Amino acid sequence: MGEDRNSPLLTCCLIVRDEVECLAACVESAGDVVDEWVVYDTGSTDGTIGLAGALGCKVIEGEWREDFAWARNQVLPRATGRWTLVLDADDRLEGGGELRRFLAAEPEHDAFALPVDSPLGPGPDAPVERGWQPRVFRTSAGVRYRYPVHEVPVLDGLRTGRAPGRILHLGYRDAEVRRAGARRVLGLLRQLPGASVHRHYHALRACAVLQDWDGVLAAHGRLLELGVPAAPDVLTFTALALMGRRRPAEAIRLLADGLEGHPDHPDLHYALLTAAAVRFVESVASLERDGGFGLGPVATAGQARPVAEAVVQMGVFDPALLRSGLVSRDHDGGHSVRRNPPPDSGGTRGGENEHGAATS
Repeated sequence: MGEDRNSPLLTCCLIVRDEVECLAACVESAGDVVDEWVVYDTGSTDGTIGLAGALGCKVIEGEWREDFAWARNQVLPRATGRWTLVLDADDRLEGGGELRRFLAAEPEHDAFALPVDSPLGPGPDAPVERGWQPRVFRTSAGVRYRYPVHEVPVLDGLRTGRAPGRILHLGYRDAEVRRAGARRVLGLLRQLPGASVHRHYHALRACAVLQDWDGVLAAHGRLLELGVPAAPDVLTFTALALMGRRRPAEAIRLLADGLEGHPDHPDLHYALLTAAAVRFVESVASLERDGGFGLGPVATAGQARPVAEAVVQMGVFDPALLRSGLVSRDHDGGHSVRRNPPPDSGGTRGGENEHGAATS
């Protein structure tokens, strides 16, 4: 693919709408790295267009067609740099100097992924979701996007790799913003056909954000029908949905099966621990309520408090659980309690052994 060596090294392309509070910080984060900024505005009313011009961006005043891929494909052809970087206004580029040196060394690949870290809360200790996303493309490769939401670049036949640098995505820090975004995602996904894996995968994730557990389970069912191998995040969100529907035993089985294919994935281990804790606490609650929980495992009431403390620390239950009668009273801790089996079940009756003798 021919390239003009006199062209600038790097163009950054963005699509924006009402981003006056975020755009300047985005441009500043990569100001020493990017040679050219091209912004496609989809209908801002808050001064974003004027700000973008003042920041030195080339601004294309466009329209919104309920399709992020279409909007990205309007701005990408305007890039004149040898390489194109794709950012959003709520992204911040880190390690840009190393990225620029990497691209200036004329790597052989056509597209590069960067790690994208998305904090899920406002503080420095907030959990962070990380994923690798293709964000840098050789401009002459003519990369274009597809799908109306959670759009992805089409890289068929291109040489791909990973590049230095990191993108910090700040759009998920506010829980209500995440929920509003999830509702928007679900609306846009309806444009895709019923057999679209992209549709059901991202619907599952969006429903998980909204804690729409029935929606998660429905999307998981559609993925199974389409023969899609279960990815760890799909298993994790589906297990959470099963727990949300008070079906922790099914969540445990799902996660245990998933660990056979992904034995080292930390999310699956964490989710399995959570499901087991929920199962245990529900069992102890059942023991307190009606004397046990069928002919299943035996629970020891004295273990309730340490288990409750563990699940509260994991964020599974509210700290009020520790003040409940279930865990605040003293238990003897040494005796197991089993629910009396129903008549004619073949099980041992409470208070008697199998020969009818009283037990201590």
